[in-house]
Amino acid sequence: MQTDRPLNLSTAITPVLFVGDTMLTEGEQLDKNIYTYLAFEEDELKPGAAIALAYPHTPAEVRPESRFRYESPIDD
Repeated sequence: MQTDRPLNLSTAITPVLFVGDTMLTEGEQLDKNIYTYLAFEEDELKPGAAIALAYPHTPAEVRPESRFRYESPIDD
């Protein structure tokens, strides 16, 4: 994931990545504005689900609107 500015990761509560209602909390900063998040239960990620960056337990109706949607990786 790439953001338009660095995330503030020095606070007690840091942003998480939502894929639909699934909250991905394990992530790390790769570069100034580039982050990666891990999904441990990939079967919970539904194709077409909205992807949003928000704080933990933010209700879906107040999460930022996103044009990004989840697509499952292609198996080789």
